[in-house]
Amino acid sequence: MIRPRSSLIKFVFVLLATIGGEAGACVNKILEPGFFDFGKWKAELSCVENVQKVSVTGVNLVVRSQSEPWTTLSKLSRASQIQIRSKTIDFREKLALPGAFVRMEAEAILFRSKGALDVTPLTPPRAAYLPGAERGADGAAGLPGSRIDVIARSVRVEGNTLEARLIANGGAGQDAGEGADGAEQSRLLGVTPNVPVIQVSQLRNPVLRRAYREDLSSLIYVGDHYNLCQENGNCDPGNEKTEIVVAETPLIRPMSGRNALPGGMPGIGGAGGSVWLSVVDMQNVPGRIASVEAGRAGRPDRLRKGEPAGQPNPAIAIHFTEYKIAVREVFTQADGQDAPAPNPTLPASKRGEFYRLYLPAFP
Repeated sequence: MIRPRSSLIKFVFVLLATIGGEAGACVNKILEPGFFDFGKWKAELSCVENVQKVSVTGVNLVVRSQSEPWTTLSKLSRASQIQIRSKTIDFREKLALPGAFVRMEAEAILFRSKGALDVTPLTPPRAAYLPGAERGADGAAGLPGSRIDVIARSVRVEGNTLEARLIANGGAGQDAGEGADGAEQSRLLGVTPNVPVIQVSQLRNPVLRRAYREDLSSLIYVGDHYNLCQENGNCDPGNEKTEIVVAETPLIRPMSGRNALPGGMPGIGGAGGSVWLSVVDMQNVPGRIASVEAGRAGRPDRLRKGEPAGQPNPAIAIHFTEYKIAVREVFTQADGQDAPAPNPTLPASKRGEFYRLYLPAFP
């Protein structure tokens, strides 16, 4: 409990908070010192239940997102209940309390042109992918919307009356896990589908250059036989000068392109929450003051492209027998297949509920 330093302070901020978790997993925490208009304060959070309870009371509360206690309240976990009681509550700016159940009691609540209360839950972003990490995971579904209760004598809105001021939408679904292009997978593995072609300079024999001049752009291998005389001792006339110049590397054929890995399924949005509005003077309350829409689905991954076939394509290898007979071998490679992004297969979440309740008299 906050102890005011001056009797003139009309604002009392009481924070009774707990952190939820498994038995034995809770650790007491102290919030970093926060500031509001009437002095410094600290609060200790103890682990008792899986609910953080906060009570804010005052006379004329002004809500600005960058002032206390609102800055600290916005940092609480979604498992929280926040009760605000005051003679007047003046929303000068939009206040985001993600996932909290908020109950407001006041004689008069005023929403300025930029004022609003938003309890839409957050969606945790995906961690960056590292080399070797699993790809194509499905996105998590968005969290369901929370609840706002309002009990007031009057509620007024300045500015655009078509803009929602009590927002309890469902959380957005998580984006689909990234897939991978075929070429990206090859880069991660440190391989390439391509092989070098034989250069003209490697075929020093002019007869070979003339014989295979049309294949030089696709030739990956020439060889298998060097000198018949040196290999088996057959040095009959005509054989002692048998010489074939081969590529310096062994025969390695190009590979077909790798197929792309599709991304995961985007998470569906969470169901809309609820807004309960109990007002004595309902006449000045805009019809669209509340928003309880379902959260949007996560973003799908993009089309992942298959890797192009290895080059040269086709690839040609020339094998010579000991009788200088040339055998021509042709290899062809296929492109890797593309992987389109999958769309959500689950039905979209439902919109929430907005209840307008006429209040005979302010309690």
